[in-house]
Amino acid sequence: MRKVWYLFVLGLLCSCQLQDLKPIHQSPTQTDEVSVADPSIAAGSGRTVTNCDSDLSAINLSADLCNTIAWQNYLAEIPTLSEEQRTQRLEMLTISSPDELKRLLLNTAPALPLQQRIDNQILLFDKASTLPNPLGNLIFMYASQNQRLIEQEIKTSQLETQNLQQQKQLKQLQSKLAQTQKKIDALTEIEQQLNDVESNTQEGTESE
Repeated sequence: MRKVWYLFVLGLLCSCQLQDLKPIHQSPTQTDEVSVADPSIAAGSGRTVTNCDSDLSAINLSADLCNTIAWQNYLAEIPTLSEEQRTQRLEMLTISSPDELKRLLLNTAPALPLQQRIDNQILLFDKASTLPNPLGNLIFMYASQNQRLIEQEIKTSQLETQNLQQQKQLKQLQSKLAQTQKKIDALTEIEQQLNDVESNTQEGTESE
């Protein structure tokens, strides 16, 4: 699952066409906003972004293309973090709006418990709906992929639960059958003993 998530993030960095997505919201000032198909090229705009700040700690929630690229890089790091690294990142966050988004992203990492991810997933979708494009579309795509992974895990968990229940029922049935067989064997033995007694009695009577 972690590998699938990592491949998805690489797809966001290398080939996703955000401008082809239906925007989750669009304001008049964002009508001509473009998205990023490549970390260095503004897709469909003919403009190349070459002077972006690589400092991930400086990212914000603006619609700036360089800012969106920085968030893409941040998303790419999440699947590679160990539990200790993720915890350290969380402890360093403040209550600022960018850090709130980082917190949601870190708390929806695929390695985390399912219920924790589900709880934060709802908040992540809500947050995506408030962000300007192309950043809003980027986070929405990320949340959507995470949602699909969650749904797959839920289905897998349900199937595993059903299999465990069936195995439990099978063991219970086998136990009942074994107990029934013991009773049958005991009755058969008693019947055989009675037949032997009756046979011996008849032989004794005939001999007299």
